[in-house]
Amino acid sequence: MRLLYWIVVFGALLLAGASAHLFFGETNMDPEAQARMAFEQRVAQLKPDAEAGRSGTQYSLAETYRTAPEAVRDPGLARYWYRKAAEQGHIAAQYQLGLLYAKGDGVPQSYTRAAEWFQLSAGLGRNRDAQFFLGELFFHGRGVGHDYGIALEWYRKAARRGHPVAQHLVGVMYREGWGVENDDLEAYKWLTLALAHRDAVMAYDSRLDPKVEREVLRQRLNQSQVALAKKRVENWKVEQ
Repeated sequence: MRLLYWIVVFGALLLAGASAHLFFGETNMDPEAQARMAFEQRVAQLKPDAEAGRSGTQYSLAETYRTAPEAVRDPGLARYWYRKAAEQGHIAAQYQLGLLYAKGDGVPQSYTRAAEWFQLSAGLGRNRDAQFFLGELFFHGRGVGHDYGIALEWYRKAARRGHPVAQHLVGVMYREGWGVENDDLEAYKWLTLALAHRDAVMAYDSRLDPKVEREVLRQRLNQSQVALAKKRVENWKVEQ
């Protein structure tokens, strides 16, 4: 019995030592090595289904390559897998592929190609971010013809789905009559909606301030008009 006791104790000590070695070995890995290991495990997990043609997994794999630590990040492979998913109609992949072309990230910079992918994501896909960036391209005439009217159409689609920067720009365009007949009440409505997300608007472009822009508009409205505009705000609901 005494021999059995020491065998059990010795075995427990060996097991504890092995566990401690594994535990301390992992925690002593430098952060870069840990990140690389996590990246490689994630790729190994996703790749079989991605290669089998599953668009959702292809998109996830592209995201993994795009957002990986700098040492293992691969914009080229991100583009490859985004395209695989996008060609199967994956809406988010179409949008991300448009962004890559707009920025020249892992691909030759091309606003024309960006517009093509944004169009797919923004149209049937109804991706509000793609709708917004398509509006940006038409507003500035990048890769497409300069057209305030078409820009407003796309901004407005995104704004109706709650995109705060689009709401701000729609408000300014209604106020100034860019691509649309001037409508101060509609302008006040959209600028008020954007004001609820002022930080997000200014994070996109510090020159865009819905508080300032609405105040400019407020100077030319009487109390009755402001009341009507506020009613429009109260009645507004985000589109799904």
